[in-house]
Amino acid sequence: MEWKENLSEQDYYLPPRKKYKPEGGGTISVLVLDAKGDIAGVTSTSGHHFKLIGRVGDSPIIGAGLYVDNDIGTAGATGHGAESIKVCASFLAVEKMREGMTPLQACRFVCQRVVDRHDGKPMFGLKIVALNKAGDYGCCSIRGRIDKKTGKVVGRGFSVHDAKGHRSEPGDVLLPPMTKEERDSIPRR
Repeated sequence: MEWKENLSEQDYYLPPRKKYKPEGGGTISVLVLDAKGDIAGVTSTSGHHFKLIGRVGDSPIIGAGLYVDNDIGTAGATGHGAESIKVCASFLAVEKMREGMTPLQACRFVCQRVVDRHDGKPMFGLKIVALNKAGDYGCCSIRGRIDKKTGKVVGRGFSVHDAKGHRSEPGDVLLPPMTKEERDSIPRR
């Protein structure tokens, strides 16, 4: 490592890299329906930087970050994992599909339940995606984003790959993004 510490300006042969500022967190959910009609799902997360030692997020908790029922469908959650755990978000979405809701209706139901638990003003984001046995899918975010072209509030979005090809879809959204004042009011540890 000594050589790295003692580099001179002349030791860099390439121009400096542009700094990349990632948006959001690092959790992804992948939900699939294969040609035989079987459903699968996976959730991967980087978790919060500097998280508390021993903290367990929602990704490994069955029914919170991911739930699969091959007879009904699958759902995955990203965002504020503690809230996903409190309502068993992914399990709840699949159960709502079992009761007859579409994937989008189920995702909206889960997000609305979380919003209601916080008196209509959650100070965090949460997104639910769901897929049923028929191949129907849906997505809902608690907090949206402002579309740069239209200036309107839109969903956080999700990717779809099916017979029509690969594309991004906006998904549904319940609330606008947090204001600067709201973000600044969140206590930091």
